[in-house]
Amino acid sequence: MLFVPESPRWYHGDGDKSSSVVEPEMAEITHVLNTDKRKSSWSAWLRGPANRHRFVIVGSLGFITQWSGNAIISYYLKLLLESFGITNSTTQLIINGSLTISSWCFAVLWACTIDFWGRRKLFLTGLGGMFCCFLTMTVLAGVNEAQDFTNTGLSRPSVAMIFLFGAFYKMVGTTQDSYFSEIASFELRDKAYVIKQFSDSAANVFSGFVNPVALDAIGWRYYIVWCCMLVSHFTIVYLAYPETKGLSLEEITLLFDGTEVPEHTVKRSAPKENASSAVSRASTEA
Repeated sequence: MLFVPESPRWYHGDGDKSSSVVEPEMAEITHVLNTDKRKSSWSAWLRGPANRHRFVIVGSLGFITQWSGNAIISYYLKLLLESFGITNSTTQLIINGSLTISSWCFAVLWACTIDFWGRRKLFLTGLGGMFCCFLTMTVLAGVNEAQDFTNTGLSRPSVAMIFLFGAFYKMVGTTQDSYFSEIASFELRDKAYVIKQFSDSAANVFSGFVNPVALDAIGWRYYIVWCCMLVSHFTIVYLAYPETKGLSLEEITLLFDGTEVPEHTVKRSAPKENASSAVSRASTEA
């Protein structure tokens, strides 16, 4: 936490409350709060195309994150490794520990670069990479089984794919929290957390009960299901998830409400003006 920056809004204007940067930003914030200060209801998610679009994103995000094949690697790594012909318990333990450390390192890396790469790029790259890794693991597991696990050389690239999968998965995992809180409007943000956690839990309940049964019944063929899921997730993100990189919360609201987002919602370089004029102008432009 020592390296986490404060909200940048608190530092604009270098302490000058009448700064030409601060006053327009305050006007934006005030306008949005005045617009959304009414008490929200759950039905608000279905009110208008913008909120329905937000609902699709928030509702799907938990399933996309938890239904990417990650549960098989996280909770059933032993069964996964056995499908590759790796049955030695010590080897499995070493792989498990190394995978945990590797995943942590990649999570820190992507979290530090999210504002450089952008949310949408990390989502699409992560999902595309996971699909390639899982498809490769599926093929290798099938070939290994067909050869009665006698070809030990196939286990090495299979393990490599597990580590690469973890790297790509963290692209999506570290992006989700900032993304769904950004795209929810002020009046819906608290409920967005509830919907996101519900979808997370629902996906995990399914995985907890279905994955072990499916793995025991059809083995590596179950991986094909997750390859198909990753394709569907990629399609949903590509079609429905807009980029929010570099936009303020107010600009993101305009983006979803169907208004073209200008370079700056309120011109930051405008001459100084009093607060009431700035609020009036922001309201007119919004």
